[in-house]
This record gives sequence, structure tokens and C-alpha cells, in this order.
Amino acid sequence: LTSALSVTSRGFRPLNKFAEIFDDNIGNKYLQVFALLINRDKPDAIVSGPNGFGSSQAGRSILKDMLLGWARCTSAQDWLDMMFDPEVLAADSIVAEFKKHTALIPGFAADSAAALKEIDPAKFAAAQDRLNAYLKKCGDFGWAPCKITTVQSWLELMSVTGIFHGSTLSYTRVIASADVMRWRRIDEPLWDTQDIGLANTGLGTIIGMENERHVMTSTVAERKLHPKLFAVLREYDAQSTKLKQDYEAAIQQNLDLFKNFGFILSDFCTDTFDGKQLTIATYI
Repeated sequence: LTSALSVTSRGFRPLNKFAEIFDDNIGNKYLQVFALLINRDKPDAIVSGPNGFGSSQAGRSILKDMLLGWARCTSAQDWLDMMFDPEVLAADSIVAEFKKHTALIPGFAADSAAALKEIDPAKFAAAQDRLNAYLKKCGDFGWAPCKITTVQSWLELMSVTGIFHGSTLSYTRVIASADVMRWRRIDEPLWDTQDIGLANTGLGTIIGMENERHVMTSTVAERKLHPKLFAVLREYDAQSTKLKQDYEAAIQQNLDLFKNFGFILSDFCTDTFDGKQLTIATYI
């Protein structure tokens, strides 16, 4: 998805410059995932290696179905319905801040697409047709072709998965906690060097954050963007930032709660509050 828009928008510069924001670092991240997380030839690979957390073939079909499920979605809501149990998604206490941010996505995607179309209707339509054709040739989508056929759908899915992935940085930190790490070799009474290596590698995947590279950012590439598109980004960036600022102030009112659970609660604070952000694309 990330490379698709960058490749297919090359004939429409305003869209291509926007796509480049998402595409930055993706090639490096693919290599890092292969080197550190999923590598059949690396025993210490975090996800697939026997010295890591040792995923089994039994779980691969589930992961593949979830991944291919993206192609069956046309909106952020489709993706949320696919990924969440309905009761969890409806629970205000569990995903309250998450839902505030995802509620901005439909308007953001629609307004961004409308601005791009207004800049040059013909070039926008041509780029969208190329995106549709490109994605139909990608991956194995099983019983149905890829349903992501428009720039608006692409933006909705990139935004919701960006917010969702940004929220996993605190989850990754849990790898280094004794209560989680002990399950790697639950019957062993002592820690070993592989335990330490796994914790260090896991934490290494969440460092190197680029400030302000968050979903709906208007600051990372403001000089590159067409004024009509930039106006949309600035509007939604302001709304998203206001949500973060209000939440950041609210959670610090209860210091006892914050001291115990701040590493999770701070997911929806402003960029770099504690080294995290709702990152714009895969990883940071």
C-alpha cells in the first residue's frame, strides 16, 4: 500500500509529493523486519525464530488472513470492523481516545481527495486509475480483487493503520518486562543471554522516531505540498493535535494512575511526550 501511491502518482506531482511522506523509510523497514523479526534462517528472529518468541505455522494462516483482509476494506470503518470485536469497539473506556482520532479520518480522506481533484481533475483521475490497476496486481487476495480503488480509500486505510500501529509502541515496551519475557521459557528459573538479546532487539524497533511524522501531519513536508492540499492537512493536524493536548493534560491529573500506567496511557499524547507518536506509516 505504501509504495503503491508513490509509484502510481508520478505523473501528478502534487499527489506524488504527498505520497513521498508515507514512503520515506519503508525500504529500510522491510529490511529491518526481515533481519530482526521474521527470518527463517535466523534463530534469534523475534517473531519467527526458535530463540525468539517462536511463532508456529499454526498461527501463520491467521496472520495471513488478517493481512489480506486489508484488501477487502474500502474505509477505516471496514478495517475497524474486521480487526475489533464489536463489544471492544463499542466500549468507551477501552478505546475512547483511539476512536476520537479515527473519527477524524473519513473527513480528512474525503477533503484531501477533493483538494487533489480540484488541483487537476484529469491527472488525479489518471493517478487513481493507475493506483487501482497497480493494487489489483499485488498479493494474493483470494476470493476477491483488491477493493482499494480510490485515493480516498487509500488515505482512510493508511490513516487508521497508522494510528493503530502508533498505539503499539507501548505494547512493544512490554517485551522487556519480566512478566512477559518469562513466557519465552516458562519452565526455566534463570534468565539467559538470549532473553536479554530478545528484549534489546524488541526495544530497538521503537527508537529513532522522527518528530512530527504523525498521521495527518502538516509540518513534515509543508514546503513540498500544494497550498490546497496543505490547507486540508493543516486543518486536520490542528484537530488531532488539540485532542492530544487535551488528553495529555487530563491524564496527568491522577498522578498515581499515571505513574503505574503512563507508558500505555501516553499513546495519545503529543509527539515525543515519552518517545512515541501516532506514526504516519509502518514503524517510525
